[in-house]
Amino acid sequence: MTRRPIAIVLAWLAIGAAQGALAVDNPQITGPIGAEGVRGYPLWDSWFELSSLGYVEEEYFVSGNARTSPSSPETVPYTTRILVTRPSDASGFHGTVLFDWVNVTAQFENPVVILETHELLLREGYAFVHVSAQAAGICCTPLTPKVWDPVRYAALSHPGDDASFEIFAQIVQALKNPAPAQGPDPMGGLEVEVAIAAGQSQSASRLDAYVRQWQTTHDVIDGFLIHGGGSKAHHPPPPAPVIHLLSDAEASAEEPTTSVNYSVWEVAGTAHSDFYIGYHQEFGQGPRVGAGAAKQPSSADAELHAIAGTYGEQPHPLFGTCLLAGGTMPMRYAASAAIHHLDRWIRTGTPPPQGPRFELASGQLARDTNGNALGGIRLPPIDVPVARYASTSCELGGITVPLTEVELALLYPTHADYACMMQARTAQAVAAGFLLQADADDLLERVEAASNRWLQAGTRDCDQDGIADDADNCELANPDQADDDGDGRGDVCECADVPASGCSAPEVRGRATLRLANGEPSHSLSWKWTDGTSDRSHFGDPSADTQYSLCLLDGSNELIMTSSFANGEAWRAGAAGFRYAKRSADEGRRSVVLRAGDGNERISVNMRGPMLALPKLGDALALPLTVRLTNGERCWEAVYERGVKESTSARFRATAD
Repeated sequence: MTRRPIAIVLAWLAIGAAQGALAVDNPQITGPIGAEGVRGYPLWDSWFELSSLGYVEEEYFVSGNARTSPSSPETVPYTTRILVTRPSDASGFHGTVLFDWVNVTAQFENPVVILETHELLLREGYAFVHVSAQAAGICCTPLTPKVWDPVRYAALSHPGDDASFEIFAQIVQALKNPAPAQGPDPMGGLEVEVAIAAGQSQSASRLDAYVRQWQTTHDVIDGFLIHGGGSKAHHPPPPAPVIHLLSDAEASAEEPTTSVNYSVWEVAGTAHSDFYIGYHQEFGQGPRVGAGAAKQPSSADAELHAIAGTYGEQPHPLFGTCLLAGGTMPMRYAASAAIHHLDRWIRTGTPPPQGPRFELASGQLARDTNGNALGGIRLPPIDVPVARYASTSCELGGITVPLTEVELALLYPTHADYACMMQARTAQAVAAGFLLQADADDLLERVEAASNRWLQAGTRDCDQDGIADDADNCELANPDQADDDGDGRGDVCECADVPASGCSAPEVRGRATLRLANGEPSHSLSWKWTDGTSDRSHFGDPSADTQYSLCLLDGSNELIMTSSFANGEAWRAGAAGFRYAKRSADEGRRSVVLRAGDGNERISVNMRGPMLALPKLGDALALPLTVRLTNGERCWEAVYERGVKESTSARFRATAD
């Protein structure tokens, strides 16, 4: 059983004490169902082999009696089915199971969340369950079990969707808390630590209703990913953590009514359904379901993903046809990050990062000159565009219109220019928590492969220090390539390196303060250092040739954040020192003050912006923290441990030791 954070437990008690939790019955489990029936294999099973990935996939029938409302004592009988995909060995099990309330909008089943996030799930050792919760997923169109294979699925019987909520809860109960009397354990003895329920579109609306009407009495689900449906208004707050993941199609003026157990992620440029989903369904699942094709090697999924995973960097004839959904802004990246953060939230109480909201104009989603959405969580391709994302066209599937080579060359004269911008934005998205590193690697591989779209390759110098990246010893600007310890890593990137003269530190406790905030919509850092005696010459001349870097190091002396302030026109000289001020869409607002004085030398650094790459706060922050500002010749630092005033997942305040 999961040990839930005390804050969440108290919130549930306050919300649902009057109703009282009910014991959720364990249903009867039959299976695994083997090669029975006309087809000899399950409908909607994996179209590629899973054994080489260390996974087992099995189908089970689930039978029981379910209430049709939380307060009703009356029950109705049912028999439905589940497809369970789990690691074959306990050593490879993450401990979390994702239960997908599969979508039935098309009158057949579509496990959208599993499809979108299957790379994460398989990579990280999650188990995942295709849950046939609703009647339309059982019968009676050609792609439903009762019609597709009437022999195999003769036993299935669904009493109607009023019972779907408790059917879903009982299925979670059977895998999370198996009972000997239920029959076989579909998890094969793996101990389930966390149960996440997920659903997209129509299924999201069903889960939204579950959270509001059933969760307080059926406490078996630990958290919810509600994707593309449901309301932002919760009175009272949800009784369990909810991440509400929304595309352009769901943009509205409705405001969230709480941040307790609730986080809304609005992802700019994304379609309600998209090309990644449609391409996998048509060219991956389609041949097996429609023509009985044999399972393909596991490598076939990666090969399909090469095309399905496009973000519009390579034109494709199906982008604008509406035969498949044509939107290519990669919602799958955001969905995977959401599951990662939801799992951590459940386990540790650390809430997910709060994303900025969509921008609206006259009640509608605001768009830029390319027709792309403004505001919201901005994955790299929306801010460094190579396409127009008509995200709400084609019955919410969207279309993608790649920019022409001429348009690309006007925005990014060379592929190197484009790649540098994408590299910077990708790093910011990872630091902000909306993009996982594995997905960042996937994205940057696609960036490299898109070089065919440019006539000019260019020379890669992403930090603009005059040294080509393949010869540069640091990803921060350092034209002198200084490397005092000769280890091949530039001094600017080695914030742990201290000049021979040492760093200046306040002699009086409390004369250096640090504030960090993970806020909405912006993150912020404020560092103020006051002490010592200096003259203006100690600062060099940053308006000409002196580069500054700010570094945060944790208790293990590991670099957890760095930011550089390049020499040049952003600096202004004054009688006592220098002042730096710069504001941009990418970096937000940044300022530095360097002021000499007799006993009151002053250093201050302020940064604020939605993509500021702050370290994780709260329990994840290993003390003591060291803040250091260096120009290679001199540095100023302060250490924070005993003087901590506040340390939460959202805020850190301290005075120097």
